[in-house]
Amino acid sequence: MKIFSRNLLKWKLVYQSLPFAVGILLIKIGLVYFFNINGFFEIQEMRLVFTSGVFLIGFMLAGTLADYKESERIPGEIATALETIEETSVALAIKTNTSIKSVRWQVLEMSQMIYEWLYRKHSEQDVHQTLTEYNQTIHALEAAGGAPPIIGRLLIRLGDLRQLVTRTNVISKTGFLSTGYALLELLIVIVSVLLLLLHFQSTVSEIAIILVIELIYVYMYKLIVDIDDPFEYEEGKAQGAAEVTLFPIENYINRLNQRLEAEEPQRARKTVSQGSGVGT
Repeated sequence: MKIFSRNLLKWKLVYQSLPFAVGILLIKIGLVYFFNINGFFEIQEMRLVFTSGVFLIGFMLAGTLADYKESERIPGEIATALETIEETSVALAIKTNTSIKSVRWQVLEMSQMIYEWLYRKHSEQDVHQTLTEYNQTIHALEAAGGAPPIIGRLLIRLGDLRQLVTRTNVISKTGFLSTGYALLELLIVIVSVLLLLLHFQSTVSEIAIILVIELIYVYMYKLIVDIDDPFEYEEGKAQGAAEVTLFPIENYINRLNQRLEAEEPQRARKTVSQGSGVGT
């Protein structure tokens, strides 16, 4: 079932783009057979217009891919920061005779808050509030006798985690060059109109050229928009076809749950399954 779902998601943009291509083709057929408008230009005359769009698409795609490649690293960096915070806090808890279970539960709550925030179940303000609360826990460990150098490193890792959350929010909410999107949308409209005004030598070439060109332009536009927000998760699943995977955070929450279950089986918590929300 999961394999089928992934394959369906892979073709999602094609399913979304195909109706536009078919629609332009039907309009062209209607102009030819009902209004006897066979076109005013040959395709050779419009080659520069069609190929010029490739450069704009390449520019937009390169820009969005730069943020996307950075975004691919963020879930792993978040998981690493969380696990480092946990391990350092546990070491401080041992030194100060503080409850290790309590520290791990707080890290788990912080991890679940971030994970569920990525699925739009919490606001960014909720996440930062949780991080602030853990900052108070760090100061409590310091007051209990924690070594200042270790406390300093722990605060740095918490700051790194806060920075990752902020960066994720910026990437998700900030689009790439709205003026570039405006030009690309205008270009797609121009290409669509030109396809309707072209004269074709045969019906087969008419169908093939209109379907392929329109499909490519609309598909690439939707792909760029999809890549522009690589954290488009909601209702426990990815909404787009090009979202970064969150499995590093899921795997860390599972490992932390297993450690808590080993320490306190009667309070065992349900682990997360990859691609779904956190169970509690």
